[in-house]
Amino acid sequence: MVKCAYCGKEVSMPFVCPYCGKAFCAEHRLPENHECLNMPKEPFWYQKRKSIEVKTKSEMLSEGELYFIKKPKKSMEDFLVSSKPSKVRIRLQTLLSKMFFLGMMIAVAFIYVPAMEWATSLNVGEGIIAYLPWAFVLAMCHELLHAIAWWSFGYSAIPIPVLIPPILGITIGDKPKRRRENFVISTAPVLLTISSLLVYYLTGNQQYLLFGILNISGMFYDFASIFL
Repeated sequence: MVKCAYCGKEVSMPFVCPYCGKAFCAEHRLPENHECLNMPKEPFWYQKRKSIEVKTKSEMLSEGELYFIKKPKKSMEDFLVSSKPSKVRIRLQTLLSKMFFLGMMIAVAFIYVPAMEWATSLNVGEGIIAYLPWAFVLAMCHELLHAIAWWSFGYSAIPIPVLIPPILGITIGDKPKRRRENFVISTAPVLLTISSLLVYYLTGNQQYLLFGILNISGMFYDFASIFL
């Protein structure tokens, strides 16, 4: 049995005040009922945390003081810094991205050969109209290589086949910020000339030699943009 610190009544299950640390009965268990001297003036939810540099945790508990130990909130800047990927991961992602776009360029240069065979086999008419299918394939593959090179550096680009001699196509995209990027974007369609020359040396088909010469001659503006 414990006596109530306020009225002296003996109780078997006393209530301990969190502010003064004394035992009270059920009637005087609230700080207001036993006129607690340590009761804070501010509301319960507004009480500020006691400095742990002045008093230790055991000292606060022994004196019956209410305290809060809150973890510091993590700022957005700290979150971004901690969640920032490592340099190795960034380089790996960049390498995989470059390999992916390089694979797309090689795929376009590979598909270009059967596409030209299909285009030359079509009989759509006579004169200039007869050259429209292979001119479209050559222009589309040429501009698509430009666009893929643009995309590999994070730029936006749209390939457009024009089919109006001497301009068979055009690619609209962002201006490259570095000279190396401009060089890769401008020279990407050379893959079509390489593919044409390989087919010419393997099969002896002079038509592909003509396609390769037309493609490289159509890159006059591309080569000029490298130096200008």
